[in-house]
Amino acid sequence: METQFYEEFARTNVQMNLNVFLFSLRADISLKVVNLEYAFYGEEKGILPGQDPGWIHSFLVSI
Repeated sequence: METQFYEEFARTNVQMNLNVFLFSLRADISLKVVNLEYAFYGEEKGILPGQDPGWIHSFLVSI
């Protein structure tokens, strides 16, 4: 019973990636009324690889 409810009203997606030694993660949950998304990724800010990495968290809620 719970599985049918879950499949009928919500969908989930998770993606992970490694690009130039910087990790990224994206996850979302889509409900009938609202979508929730989260992203975490690294960004290179220095001139040389690994010199000054930055980490970014991003949240999105849409109706």
